[in-house]
Amino acid sequence: MPRAKRALDRRQRSLIDLPEEILSVILLLLPPKSVLRCRPICKAMRRLASDRAFLLAHHRRQPPQRLYSFIRDVGTYPEDLAIFDYCLEALDLRTYEFRSVARFTANDYDCSIGESPFAVLGSCDGLLLMSWSNLLYLCNPATRQWISISPLRLQHDTVMGLYCHGPSSDYRVLYCRRSDREPLFFINTVGSKKERKQSLLLLEPSLRTRRPPRAEKAPTMAEPEQGGAAAFIRDAPFRVVLEIVRRLPTRSAIRIRAVCKPWRDVTAHPALLAVLHRLQPPQPLLCFGRAACPNRYIPLRDYCVEALNLRSDKLRSIFRFTDYSYLNYDRFVGGDQVAPIDDFAVDYHDYDECHDAECFMPRLTVHASLDGLLVVSFLHAWYVCNPATRQWAPLPDLSYCDVVGFYEHISSGEYRVMYQIGKDDEHVSTYYYVLTVGTRLSRIIGCPISPEAAEDMGLDIGLDPAKFSPPVQLRRNLHWPPQERQGYHILVFNTESELFHWMSPPVRDKDMRLLEIEGKLALSVSRMNKATLELWRLEDYQNEIWVQMFRIQLAVAQMTELHREDWSPAVVSPEGDVLIECPYRVLHCDRNGNLLQKFLFPDEAASARHALRESLLQHAIFLAPKWHNVSEPPFYMGL
Repeated sequence: MPRAKRALDRRQRSLIDLPEEILSVILLLLPPKSVLRCRPICKAMRRLASDRAFLLAHHRRQPPQRLYSFIRDVGTYPEDLAIFDYCLEALDLRTYEFRSVARFTANDYDCSIGESPFAVLGSCDGLLLMSWSNLLYLCNPATRQWISISPLRLQHDTVMGLYCHGPSSDYRVLYCRRSDREPLFFINTVGSKKERKQSLLLLEPSLRTRRPPRAEKAPTMAEPEQGGAAAFIRDAPFRVVLEIVRRLPTRSAIRIRAVCKPWRDVTAHPALLAVLHRLQPPQPLLCFGRAACPNRYIPLRDYCVEALNLRSDKLRSIFRFTDYSYLNYDRFVGGDQVAPIDDFAVDYHDYDECHDAECFMPRLTVHASLDGLLVVSFLHAWYVCNPATRQWAPLPDLSYCDVVGFYEHISSGEYRVMYQIGKDDEHVSTYYYVLTVGTRLSRIIGCPISPEAAEDMGLDIGLDPAKFSPPVQLRRNLHWPPQERQGYHILVFNTESELFHWMSPPVRDKDMRLLEIEGKLALSVSRMNKATLELWRLEDYQNEIWVQMFRIQLAVAQMTELHREDWSPAVVSPEGDVLIECPYRVLHCDRNGNLLQKFLFPDEAASARHALRESLLQHAIFLAPKWHNVSEPPFYMGL
């Protein structure tokens, strides 16, 4: 404990010694949400990020964004639910990206009686004056602070504007109240709960000649000396840079490189990026499809892969693009890239098969995840992608075989794909092949079994594809979850000697998945429609000694969905988080078995077999020239 305390004190002293001009340059380039996330780093960072001079400078750097308010249906079809999503989004005119500012779900309204009960009435200094059901609020979307304004009665009053009173720095609302004789104008100071009548004679000159507001003399920030800043960044302690960057999302960590060249060099150092990658928590990937035009007879589909943050229960898009729901087989094989849109309704609740023999339904499939890289296929196009940097490398068409693994050959630094041919074929033996990413030719390795293996547990029978039963690489060995084909043993492949052998699991059950916890192998044990789960960790690799970490009992009574449908649970994190897959839903529970969140997928059941740990490390496979006639993957078109 004293050693840990001393290490914490040293880290805090290093952060306190960081010049404020360096921190200010860094923080000024970040979006407001990232600035708020930097405050918990230390007291010095919190003091700077809360300083009025810094906040004013940060506010002046923010470009104005156009606000759009709209409503949309919540249900798949308009007659399903009488509720709407009321949305307010900001458009970044530089990137043409929309960002949610406000969104909530409420009952429908009668448009024949009046306009929408939700409206934006004013904007000033990052504050929004918004109304909902004749109630008025002043909100700060960046900090999510708000205050109610009274005694306005919006059914009788018309808001004219929101402004800041220079001498007092108060925010005031000017509004007009209709009467039988002449309109009456009032001013309401925010927070006072009182209104003051404004004479029309005094108001008219200000309406005719609008004076520019008197500039407030705000505290200023000294411009940093670039020479001293660059020198300090070059000599900054490793822990200081790490503590700053690790608290930023991946996109902000990339943007922060634009501060200056020394900062870009420091934050792009492989040692720092490797540590950041290890500190990233693995996030389960949810793969699903949804109707792109749910209210129209257009067979278009959104293909989605999203990462689930188990701490905040928020989904973040990794891949998303729109393509056809069904393709004509003859046209596709004949070379046409797309099929024409047919004028027929698509049954979006039956994706398992296409009843028309002339059609087939494409799928976006994640086959493997390792070191922040994903092996992904769509139709006959295969890629290795890094979602954090959006880099990609092509793979040959592997649709004719089963991909069973993806691993790093540590000695050479190469990434390799393992696949099998001949599984479940009585007339052909099963053989395993290895394909190095960046090449077109694969190499057959057959079925080599280590001399140390006591017996063959069924290697020639084959393995379940990695998209259903993904393996885990631990150092130089690739491990597959226990499968019925292997007698419920753990199959191990030595990536250096290219030999197979088997290990014994702690228990033998039907549904088991492998995880990596703190550099050790872990095993999730569960059964379909059963409320009891176990998480085991391999403490002694050589002697195969397993220790049970958790025994989880799900509170099935809380989850009515599980009473009438088949469901499959699995432990997906070292903390004991449980994901339950059931038709059109994924449920998230904690290690006590209590329900935390529900995720609905009305068009297609989502699968969660892989996890992503993002990485900003540069890989040589992405720097090689792309093959001839290889199309760029469409996975980021909808982001």
